[in-house]
Amino acid sequence: MQNLGYFQSLAEKMIAADAQRDHMLRAMDDMWHNRWALPPNVAGLKWIHKVVSSDPHDAIRAGARVLSSVAPRLTVQPLGAGEDIGHGRKDAQVQQKAE
Repeated sequence: MQNLGYFQSLAEKMIAADAQRDHMLRAMDDMWHNRWALPPNVAGLKWIHKVVSSDPHDAIRAGARVLSSVAPRLTVQPLGAGEDIGHGRKDAQVQQKAE
């Protein structure tokens, strides 16, 4: 059986391996919540003001929709008897009964 030090070093290696991913996820979270500040070299200029755009938020939502692994759940409403199915045609069963 492994000692505690082995598992601690393994956990540290796993955390270090995910450091870039975690940094990216924090940046994405900041973009999602529109948290950002002007760069320090322009923050003091009175003629520059901060404008927050929702573009990063919208881009992340669009990417999540595109990359989603969830299968779409489609709901189909069946036609009732005698309902128009398009192009002036009625449900086939209703047509047969009428003949």
